[in-house]
Amino acid sequence: MRFTIAKDIFRTAIQRTLGISDRKSTIPILNYLLLKTEEEKLKLVATDREISLIARYDVPILEEGALAVSARKLFEMVRELPEGEVHCETGERGQMNITAGKIRYRLMGLPAEEFPAVLEVEKVPLYPIRAGVLVDLIEKTVYCASTDELRTNMNGVFMEVDESVNGVRLKMVATDGHRMAIAYSEPDEHGGMSLEKGILIPRRGVVEIRRLLDDLGADTQVYLGLDKGMLVVKTEDFTMKVGLIDQEFPDYKRAIPLEKGIDIKINREQMLHALRRMSVMSTDRYGGVVIILREGEIILNSINPDVGEASEELEVEYHGEEMRVGYNVRYLVEAIDVMKEEEVLFEIRGSFKPGVVRYVGSDQYASYIMPLRI
Repeated sequence: MRFTIAKDIFRTAIQRTLGISDRKSTIPILNYLLLKTEEEKLKLVATDREISLIARYDVPILEEGALAVSARKLFEMVRELPEGEVHCETGERGQMNITAGKIRYRLMGLPAEEFPAVLEVEKVPLYPIRAGVLVDLIEKTVYCASTDELRTNMNGVFMEVDESVNGVRLKMVATDGHRMAIAYSEPDEHGGMSLEKGILIPRRGVVEIRRLLDDLGADTQVYLGLDKGMLVVKTEDFTMKVGLIDQEFPDYKRAIPLEKGIDIKINREQMLHALRRMSVMSTDRYGGVVIILREGEIILNSINPDVGEASEELEVEYHGEEMRVGYNVRYLVEAIDVMKEEEVLFEIRGSFKPGVVRYVGSDQYASYIMPLRI
């Protein structure tokens, strides 16, 4: 195997695989990256059995071949090279020789046959969706997915096609039991995909999909499909497969409150910065903020006996009785941070029902946050 590639392209290509290959594993080969040259393309393959990535690059191929090498070490070597072209070739003793100018590295490898087989997608229906749509849905939900390994059916993002009076839309939902986020695409932005029961994508898989789409333009066409219990995400140069969670997602619709709360319109930037100032008081033991709603103002207050106290007043249009509700300040920050509009709607229901952060005049996003005891 011999090929030449620009250093910045090679570094970025390897870096994209590290979320998959650079993990603790009892199977050492899973920390390796398979490099293969064929049909005038350099192919990089990474897998941890649950997530697989095949990336293809058009580079000058001088000799076809394949070799598996440590993904982390290859990345560290390429990262330290000067800008310019990098020449790579396999040696007689199963190593990869990496040359850039007068710099030479020799990285020991393993035969390609020892690397787990990752097959290309064939004869699987694929449905087009814009990369920006998928990124937006992921950003607005993944932060709510549970990290508790004992709650497997909450360890991911649930995706389904929603049909209602608002049109046919792609929908994502995530919850950790204390909060929940729901996001919809625009009508008819689902590419014709049909998900009869919905699918549960593991949190780490969603993060890797998001990372894969980072460098693509919002209007770049991405294709989604299902293949033997895996979600397929395909572009012109990448194919990612993510194993789905084979468990039933909680009945999230039961957690959506039916009764109306008190709507408060508030400037997003002002509220976000005020909450971040409150979060300075947070520690592992305490991370709450008390929201006090009074005539014409909303007061944020955070008292931590181990640290101190913070408070701030913001003007809002409110005329009614005083309300006092406590929330996890990080939950509020994360719910508002993913929004881009100038104003947000904060719906408060008191001390026993979830508060809701949503858009003004749109149902495309809602984050439900259970209050704290104060």
